[in-house]
Amino acid sequence: MRKTYFVLLIVIIVIISGCTSSNKDEVRKFIEDAFKIRVDVVLLYKDKAILSQYFSPEAMEQNRTYMDWSPNGQWSNVKDIKYSTTLRISNLEINGKRATAEVFETVVVTWDYIDPTKVVGTEFTKEDAWSNKKHLVTAVLNPEGKWIIEQDMVP
Repeated sequence: MRKTYFVLLIVIIVIISGCTSSNKDEVRKFIEDAFKIRVDVVLLYKDKAILSQYFSPEAMEQNRTYMDWSPNGQWSNVKDIKYSTTLRISNLEINGKRATAEVFETVVVTWDYIDPTKVVGTEFTKEDAWSNKKHLVTAVLNPEGKWIIEQDMVP
């Protein structure tokens, strides 16, 4: 009898830990997708409407400077923009319908100018980067059962 209870307890622990692990994987994948979509929108100058599926208006406002990035203000004079991005997610914690994590983002962007003579002064930069920019992210599960980033603070 005692052995049966012990086996049952072990099975319950395995099931619970498996559910927690898959939940963490789901949130981790969501955060990765959200950050990738945001980089695509900003660097490829796409419509920002899709971001509302991933970020709350408050979270979008918290990173206004990120959203307003441009290649030295020369969007109309840029061609062949290329970028690479790397994310590292740590301290991912899930508490019910709320998840928190530290996200470290590295992005390297390069581009060419269509007409280099339009570039003013000595700022002939054709590359930008931010390395290991730390984001304190809070995601919540909305009533429709989808995660959304509620807070995205850069300390």
